[in-house]
Amino acid sequence: MPSQTAVLVNRIAIRSRFVSPFVILCAACSIYFTAGRVVKADTVIDTVPAGSLPWATAVNRVTNKIYVTNNGSSNVTVIDGTNNSTTTVPAGTNPYAVAVNTVTNKIYVTNESSSNVTVIDGTNNSTLTVTTGISPTAVAVNQVTNKIYVTNGHDNNVTVIDGITNSTTTVTAGKFPVALAVNPVTNKIYVLNTNSANLTVINGANNSTATIALGGVFSYGIAVNSTTNKIYVANYGGNCVNVIDGTNNSVVTVAAGSSPWAVAVNPVTNKIYIANYFSDNVTVIDGTNNSTATVAAGVHPTAVAVNSATNRIYVANQNNNEPSSVTVIYGISNLTATIPVGNTPNFVVANPATGRIYVTNTGSNNVTVISSSSRRRPRRNPRHRPKRPRHPKYHKHQADRQMLLNPAMTLA
Repeated sequence: MPSQTAVLVNRIAIRSRFVSPFVILCAACSIYFTAGRVVKADTVIDTVPAGSLPWATAVNRVTNKIYVTNNGSSNVTVIDGTNNSTTTVPAGTNPYAVAVNTVTNKIYVTNESSSNVTVIDGTNNSTLTVTTGISPTAVAVNQVTNKIYVTNGHDNNVTVIDGITNSTTTVTAGKFPVALAVNPVTNKIYVLNTNSANLTVINGANNSTATIALGGVFSYGIAVNSTTNKIYVANYGGNCVNVIDGTNNSVVTVAAGSSPWAVAVNPVTNKIYIANYFSDNVTVIDGTNNSTATVAAGVHPTAVAVNSATNRIYVANQNNNEPSSVTVIYGISNLTATIPVGNTPNFVVANPATGRIYVTNTGSNNVTVISSSSRRRPRRNPRHRPKRPRHPKYHKHQADRQMLLNPAMTLA
């Protein structure tokens, strides 16, 4: 009986009389090399209620807990990733951003209107409060040094929290810092100052700073590839991406779509994904040479996340408070799929450990849970086939042969 691969190749040949043999060969190779993989489509498996105006989300992949800041109800929804049950933890006024230290199992929530940070102990959801500057927005954790960095928009500075003692230090930044990213390998922290169109680089060893000019204004997205030591800034006002070399702080500009808003990095493939808010697409940068490709998305893409385990990229499309969607980009081909979610998705995060993606829907006060996973089916190796049992006469012939070769041998 012909194999499944042979049947498929024959069908291709019959239906492709006018197609070149090269195309047929490529199709056959594609069938062969994907025969060992069973890929599951992304599907919505649950919608989890949150508080009022859920805003940002962070995942602790070690404990499989998901933390959602509810800006309108001043609390945090904690989702248990095993069964999607929830717990509500009180926070300060208008909680905005959230970050997790998976090593210490501490969660840090910036409270924009009460000018402080709520620290949640992930083991029991107990909390304590750390005072910051005015209007704390973004937060990032360096898990290597156990330092937490908080941007204070109206104070033009950064609060550095010692994760052991919760004591603080203040570092001067540019005008209205709104975002930041940490490179734990170099212990450098990059603070995006949206009103002064520059970056403040903090040396985590001694809190000394340097400034990098970017050009353009109103930049909001920043991401670090710690493997290549490159920093990527979505330059909203300049319709471009600023690529900073962390070794010498030099800057290269790469063209993007209209009003790039968010950026995410896949460190495994060295690809960078930028959501362009007004051109409704995603710019994909190849980190090796800064060449680009453009992938269509939904209306007003505003957030992007990467699942490096599956090489899939998830783009949240706001679509003006209408029933919105997430565009799934398959990193190997840049082909896309669309998944409906709640209203006004504002944030998306992936848990590579479980293959789950969490979309924060600010307009419908809930979180969409998407399942994304793939598994490999073992392929038989023709070089290691099981041996068939020998016929009884085989052993007699082998014994006779040994006696001929070795006359001194006797049979028992």
